[in-house]
Amino acid sequence: ARGRHLPESEAIRSFSTSLILCEIINAKDRQSVLDTRNLLSESLSLWEHWDIGVIAA
Repeated sequence: ARGRHLPESEAIRSFSTSLILCEIINAKDRQSVLDTRNLLSESLSLWEHWDIGVIAA
């Protein structure tokens, strides 16, 4: 039995999310955490637009 293969978009999303979480964990001060949280929100918004574009294609 083969392992479940993630669609490329899901793999990229997971990897990007992991990087963002690492940034949050490694943040040295509160401001860095807030900046990273804003980055995460922006990334999620971009993913939503990107997903809609792929579905419509």
